[in-house]
Amino acid sequence: MKKRTPLSTCIGSTLLAAIISVPYITDPVVNAQSAQSSTQLTQLTQSARTTLEENYSTFPPADEFPGKVPSDAPRITNKAIEVNFDYHDFSYLRMSSPPGTWVSTGLYAPPNGEISLNVPEGITDLDVQIGAHTDKLKNEPTQKRAPVVVLRQKLVPGINKISNPYGGLLYLIPTKAKPGKKAIITISGAVNAPYFILGKTTEQQWKNMIRNYPAPWAELQSKRVILTVPSEDIRKLDHPKELMEKWDEIINHYDELVGLAPNKPEPNRSPDRPFRYVADKEISAGWMHSGYPIMFYQGSTSKAIVDSNKIQHDGWGFWHELGHDYQQGAWEWNSIVEVTTNLHSLNIQTKYGNPSRLVSKDKDGKSTYDKALTFVNSNTPGKNFNDDKQIDVWERLVMFMQLQQAYGWDFYTKLHIAYRELPANQLPKNTQEKIDTFVVMTSKCSGENLLPFFDKWRLTYSDQAKKSVLKMNVKPLKKEIWKLKQE
Repeated sequence: MKKRTPLSTCIGSTLLAAIISVPYITDPVVNAQSAQSSTQLTQLTQSARTTLEENYSTFPPADEFPGKVPSDAPRITNKAIEVNFDYHDFSYLRMSSPPGTWVSTGLYAPPNGEISLNVPEGITDLDVQIGAHTDKLKNEPTQKRAPVVVLRQKLVPGINKISNPYGGLLYLIPTKAKPGKKAIITISGAVNAPYFILGKTTEQQWKNMIRNYPAPWAELQSKRVILTVPSEDIRKLDHPKELMEKWDEIINHYDELVGLAPNKPEPNRSPDRPFRYVADKEISAGWMHSGYPIMFYQGSTSKAIVDSNKIQHDGWGFWHELGHDYQQGAWEWNSIVEVTTNLHSLNIQTKYGNPSRLVSKDKDGKSTYDKALTFVNSNTPGKNFNDDKQIDVWERLVMFMQLQQAYGWDFYTKLHIAYRELPANQLPKNTQEKIDTFVVMTSKCSGENLLPFFDKWRLTYSDQAKKSVLKMNVKPLKKEIWKLKQE
């Protein structure tokens, strides 16, 4: 599911903000506006109980969520965490939700525990956040956790003190890129959380000590992704290296499909920060939703995300939400938001030897292809690809997969690259322009006139789009690709 947020909160260039509705981005839940000294920040922590949520006491207590920290858990002193301010602006990717800038510390703030952070002189544009569960819920007494459990504040040079009545994993968040700039922040008062870093943490260290750290939440980090799950889900995880290598492999397949690679120049260079998945007791929309972080429910799903077998063969939800993060707004209109994200899901199914979800049969013995082709072959007056009453998101997906069957997965690689390289003044601004541009771009990438194909699907394009395709030096469509079907 794609979670949307007002454009004013989007991160990226003005142009990108104008054309892409970005999934949920963290609200600065409690933001120490214009704090000029550590004293002011200390004073702000005194009101944390009311600034997090006025009626926080009416909701399940911190012991229930995010969870309690043993009273005898050792508090760390002066742990040094490096923050790199030299990071890229990913607006060139034109993707819905590129990775953000949270820096995991491997530390957990106990509920109501005072955390001290020493920030060097001259360091600005840096926030601290206690808690990973950034979804802001509706204020309803039936929900499983308080509406707001995350505390985020601006840091200033000197000693900063912060406390969150709910506690949570501790993050440092640079808010402004500064080439060549790094800083060491020292932290005291937190406890160690289970934290595995691929390529740094050995499995012996993990098994003997780290997975048993006392915090109720854990993180597993690789180059491409960070997983945040209840610690109980990883206490018996013996092979985090294998798991996180597999996650990197999966996300590399996403990059491959859209034409990104770490050694390519912009705009086709892969993002060099990790995506995030965060489990929660309750989230703000759906069973999962996309964004930074991708949110999902704890329980069977948070156990599945740390299961190497499940993420390859039974991970549709994880694949689907990451697909949303990769979607390009320039060819995303309302009726296909929940459609094109699944190109990635189907690609991953193929990569790991799974049958396509589109070929499974319903109780009447019909596959999604069967139902989609019934629509394609119909001559119903008012037939419309974008009408939910006539065709659902799964059947629409068949249209996109017929293009893959006709031209290969490389067709979508070319298409994503073409959209990233499209001059800014040619980017579509509304639904009809998006459809028109899509019809033109797909014809260009396939090398064939796809107008007859889209006519069969009743994807209505403008006369101008038709003229643009006819002017291009592309071949006539040779095959009736609207009849293609997987068995």
